[in-house]
Amino acid sequence: MKRRTCGLLAALLLVTASALQAADAPPAGSGLYVVAAAGSTRYGFDCWATPFSCQGGHATAAKGVLGWRGEQWGLELVAADYGRASTDSSIASRPGETLRLQATGLAFTGTGRVADRWLVVARVGVMRVRHERTGEPTMRTWSPNVGLGGVWQAMPMLGVEFAWDLTSGEGSDSGTGMANAFTVGVRLSF
Repeated sequence: MKRRTCGLLAALLLVTASALQAADAPPAGSGLYVVAAAGSTRYGFDCWATPFSCQGGHATAAKGVLGWRGEQWGLELVAADYGRASTDSSIASRPGETLRLQATGLAFTGTGRVADRWLVVARVGVMRVRHERTGEPTMRTWSPNVGLGGVWQAMPMLGVEFAWDLTSGEGSDSGTGMANAFTVGVRLSF
């Protein structure tokens, strides 16, 4: 049964890849695209003096993007869930306490081609961040967002995006929670 399923999936992938390669690509460097990505978040929290004095935690991240790109500039609507991390490493943490950031927002992008199939993407924007920490009321704040990514274009309409994103949220009692997310995803251009 497993072999048959794997065989069917492989055949479906080959047919899909052939269809995408045969499809007309959008004009060079412009058009709509979507990204679905997953990865890991490194949280920084309970930062007392500097960003380097933060305690840390890890979580799973997920991100969805709807974007439009001109030749070099573009806009993205972003929705991200940076995951839920334990705050046990913090001396200010209560037992079993967790931290979670979720965000939606808008980013301006700058894109450049660095090789035949590779693009580099820089992002700067603003996010509406939901900061949730055990034992505190949930807070919503506006926060800057920056990011950097690389896109390998396997086909004119299909690529793999490697990205790093940084944002933060404010807790009612605990202060700032920083989220560094590293994701890998599929980018489909229209």
